[in-house]
Parts: sequence; structure tokens; C-alpha cells
Amino acid sequence: MNKIALISRYLVIVLLTIVLFQDQVFPCSCARSKTPAEEYIKREAVFVGKVLNIEFDGTRERFMQKKVTLEVIKSWKGIQGTEIVVFTGPHEAACGIDFVVDTLFLIYAHNNNDTLKTDLCTWTKTLSTAALDLAYLDPLSVKHIEDASQNLNNLSLNSYPNPANPSTIIRFTVPQTSFATINLFNINGQKVQTLSSGVCLAGVNELTVDLSNLSSGTYIATLQTGYGIISSKLTVLK
Repeated sequence: MNKIALISRYLVIVLLTIVLFQDQVFPCSCARSKTPAEEYIKREAVFVGKVLNIEFDGTRERFMQKKVTLEVIKSWKGIQGTEIVVFTGPHEAACGIDFVVDTLFLIYAHNNNDTLKTDLCTWTKTLSTAALDLAYLDPLSVKHIEDASQNLNNLSLNSYPNPANPSTIIRFTVPQTSFATINLFNINGQKVQTLSSGVCLAGVNELTVDLSNLSSGTYIATLQTGYGIISSKLTVLK
């Protein structure tokens, strides 16, 4: 058999392979966005969700898709309501996102015929590994800091200076990356303002607060997360 015939036979085999196994060629390869900003622009929905349930779609024999039900913790884009269903890509059972029940995930999803889908090519990941994304999504005054002296297994909430005039730094600790809200109440139990509300990384965080609009007196700051709620007194002097 001459060289041309060998090359022709090889090309025919390659083409037949692509046609017969087109859904199974390089299932784990993709072109991802380069930065969280690019990914945010590209996707129709961006949110933090806690995995409630995972089902498998067996309509595809080899690479089953997953139907993931999530409790919406925080949304930046494209999500309404407190519960949402997201489908994974066709190859997720083989090489995709390893969703785990009761775990927080940062979801980037695209809308396909009114169905939200996420796959290996998005930046979807566990929230505990999403520090770079959160730095872009939540450009707030909350800063994550390293402090070995703090017990990272418990909630904590303190402020300094205290008394404050006119600003203070609130330092708080959360045992796991989670949605956290800090509110300020007067001594009559009336909420004065929400100081911060968003996803905070596990460990020690700091929030700089301007209190110049408040009257002198004693206030109660509360830290509320999925792991509990604690409070701390804060005095404002002018």
C-alpha cells in the first residue's frame, strides 16, 4: 500500500471517530475566562449558593449531567428568589465540578433556553477557594486579615477604639466562609443601620465604619451568620 493510500485511510478513520464520538472527544478541555471580571461579564447569573440536593440526569449514557438545587445566599447578577436549580454540562460526571451537599459554591452560570447551566469552563468553585473572585465582586471595606491570636473556630465581634469618635474598626471572626451581616441597634432594640452584608472569608475580618452621623450613646453591634449570632456593645462619643 502506497503512502498516499495510508494517509487517506488514516484521515477516514479520524473523521469517523470524530463523527461517532463527537460528544466524547476531549470532554475536559475548554477555554476559560482569564479574570473574574471577564467571567462576570460573560455569564448571565453570578451568585453564592448552598447545595441542597444533587440529582443525575441519566438521559446521556456515558457522561451524565447533574441537576443541582441551591439555596441562594447572595446574588450579584441574574438571580431572584431564595432557591434555584442549575444544570451542569454534559461531561460533569466525568471531569466536572464536584458539587457537595451542604457546601457553599460561587456559581457562574449561563442561560440556555431559560435554563441555568454551569460547567467546567466557567469559574464556578467552592466559596472557600474564591478569594480572588470575592475581591472583585465585593469591593467593600471588609478586609480579610491574618491573626494567629484569634480562635478561628468561634464567632467573635469587637471594635476599636471603643468609645468611638467618629469612626471605629470592627473586627470579627467567622469559622467558615459564609454570608455575614453586621447591624447596629440602639439601646431600645431599634436597628440604626446595616454596617455590612455580604460573603466573608473564614477567619478574621475587619470593617472600618464611619459613625459621624450617630448621636453620642451606647449601641449594640450584631454579627449574624449561618453559624449563629453574637453581639457587642459600642459607645459613640462626640
